[in-house]
Amino acid sequence: NANHDRPVSQLELELQAEVDKFVSATAILGLEKNKAFMQEIWSLLFSQPKFNENLEKENLARYMKANKYASKYCLNLIGMNNKTTKCFHNELRRFYRLNQRAKLSRIDTLNTDLRH
Repeated sequence: NANHDRPVSQLELELQAEVDKFVSATAILGLEKNKAFMQEIWSLLFSQPKFNENLEKENLARYMKANKYASKYCLNLIGMNNKTTKCFHNELRRFYRLNQRAKLSRIDTLNTDLRH
């Protein structure tokens, strides 16, 4: 989006950073095809997030929203692990190119159980 002179909000940046953190961790550890390990990484990153207690309300709300949406999206990625690597990477590319509204809408349509 930034490369195409489209505005990028702080929420969009935080959301993408959360997704990138999960994808990078699983890729670096070579876990993209191991559902159990991907779930463990997901749990470490998303199951009990901790936020700086000194954050202003607006910033805290943004971080919490980004974490919630990234958590759901990354659970969806775990569910894709039995598909080809090409499908996985295509999904990541598609998601990356979406604007904030489209990313949130995409995640809202996912049937992912957040209770994990």
